[in-house]
Amino acid sequence: MAEQPEKLIFPQNFDIKVIVAAIVPIEESKANISRVFSDSKAVHSFVSARASAKGNYITYTYNIDLFNVGFRRYVHRYAVANNVVGYVENDRANDCVHIEAEGEEQDLERFTLLCGEGTPYSLITNMKVETIALTNKYVDFQEIR
Repeated sequence: MAEQPEKLIFPQNFDIKVIVAAIVPIEESKANISRVFSDSKAVHSFVSARASAKGNYITYTYNIDLFNVGFRRYVHRYAVANNVVGYVENDRANDCVHIEAEGEEQDLERFTLLCGEGTPYSLITNMKVETIALTNKYVDFQEIR
């Protein structure tokens, strides 16, 4: 039987190394790498750049904070499968994921249970469920980035 992947508790902070051919100027490479992290909403900071012994490539080190990778996508799937409307987004101020959902009571119960189970790569350590007044302002379920 295959071993299950270890579940991670987010946010995770780590250093990542990016190797780029030395023909690209350092400042251009730094800007390109930073743009990729920014586009994926990864909180990041430049640490260092080091040329290889022969000068063929440069290794850039960045420190990044990674939040529940893929969790919003799973929440979206759970919502669609259970006829739930609303949205899911990262709440960086509180280091959590915020979900607002509307639907029939039994659909919301299934949706809430699925969200509480997490994903194959995440572990939910704390979940607060709050009942709010029905707004009927949603027509589908959105994954806000």
